[in-house]
Amino acid sequence: MQDYFAAQLVIFLVVEFLFAISVGVFESFRARNKMAKNAQWIISLTALAILGFLSVLIITGKIILMN
Repeated sequence: MQDYFAAQLVIFLVVEFLFAISVGVFESFRARNKMAKNAQWIISLTALAILGFLSVLIITGKIILMN
């Protein structure tokens, strides 16, 4: 039980770290992007979020694509 908790904690910390890095990169890029591209930026981020969400569902077995 304790090993399972430790594994979950490590996974959580790694995901949080990667999320922080990705937010930093996106914010840095966004600061250099022009306001005319805001709609494209929002659509791109939404698409990435959906892909990430579906990936997590597939990895955790919440969605089964094939029998």
